Amino acid sequence: MFSIGFAVLLGVTARPSSALAFGWDDLWLRPDQQAAKLFQQGETKQAAELFESSEWKGAAAYRSGDYEKAIEHFSQQNHSRANFNSGNALAFAGRLQESLEAFERVLADNAQDVDAQYNHDLIEKLLKEQQKKKQQQEGQQGA
Repeated sequence: MFSIGFAVLLGVTARPSSALAFGWDDLWLRPDQQAAKLFQQGETKQAAELFESSEWKGAAAYRSGDYEKAIEHFSQQNHSRANFNSGNALAFAGRLQESLEAFERVLADNAQDVDAQYNHDLIEKLLKEQQKKKQQQEGQQGA
């Protein structure tokens, strides 16, 4: 009778709860590793809070749609990839002129970066379209 009761008790206590699982992650995984796990699971907002790296914080914020926060994190870095990521976040935030400038910095570092060139050309086209619409609206208001 004792062994049956012990087996039932063991079965109940052996179940991992989500709180207990998170506790184990705290013990065995660094914050960046925990954040990477959350990032892969699509929990990007939580991942952004846990990441220690500004590059990864920016990537998680970008994925969660928080473009302003992504821009903030990407701007803390000074390399071509950060400029590229910043350019994308700036574009999605509607800050097209700043986005264009970010892609120009990428191309200044590497003129052969086809992705940066494509994005640069696309943003440039969008800016020209905006300018054209603005001129048309001003022309209609003045007439």
